[in-house]
Amino acid sequence: MKEHSSATLADCIHFVNPPGRDPDNPLCVTLDSGNCFTATGGTTDRRVSFVSVQGQIVDAAISVPGNVIDPKNWNIPNLGPLVAGQIYQLSVTANVTVHGSREITPCIAPPRSFIAVEDGYLTHSGHAATTQSMFASVMPRYLRMRLQEEFPDVASPAGGLTFGGLLQPNSIYLAYDSDASTLATPVWRDADLPDDIGRWTLRVTQSRGGSHAELVQQTLGRHEFRTPMSFRCDRWSFRGRNVFVFAHSTRGDADSAHLTVVVEPV
Repeated sequence: MKEHSSATLADCIHFVNPPGRDPDNPLCVTLDSGNCFTATGGTTDRRVSFVSVQGQIVDAAISVPGNVIDPKNWNIPNLGPLVAGQIYQLSVTANVTVHGSREITPCIAPPRSFIAVEDGYLTHSGHAATTQSMFASVMPRYLRMRLQEEFPDVASPAGGLTFGGLLQPNSIYLAYDSDASTLATPVWRDADLPDDIGRWTLRVTQSRGGSHAELVQQTLGRHEFRTPMSFRCDRWSFRGRNVFVFAHSTRGDADSAHLTVVVEPV
């Protein structure tokens, strides 16, 4: 008879709540009046039947036994108390049997990240699933921006090469713009750079495919301005290092197409 290890069955545990799978952009879980929530899930693996389940909030010393509703579904009530606005990870361990065997095998699902929020915090019912990770309470106030690479064929930036105020290894800081930001589209801008050096705007949007960001550089002279340059990041993270690649410009600057800009929280 074929043996089944916990490693081969780790992906049999599926989550309904907490939602989302991207650890860089965790989605929200609503807390009850006791600052707890109920985790739910199951399995689509026809071989597997649940015997027991246990939930643990990683790094919070919280461990709660769950309920097996039927052989394919489970829930874990009263996980908490948690602090609203904080990011947590839920680890779930299940004891299962596999069709054709009486042996009980423990399975541990990869931790699921989520943001704990108070009841009523989510006000957009139609698109909550795609926008609820965009809350200012978990966003960085400042971002640091720098060039990842210098212009091609330039030996050193010491000769005065600048690009929108960037001079490797120097950095520019972007500040969260509360007036321009919306729940689903936060915005950061440079901190008072002169117009003739360059103005920077970073805007993050979210779709069903994940979070995306656009970084736009605009130079304004006394009598003229240069058309904007755009850089894009197709996998944006609020908590880590993001790499922006050149996307579009009408300037005709051949060197700019080779630029890569790094943006990360301070």
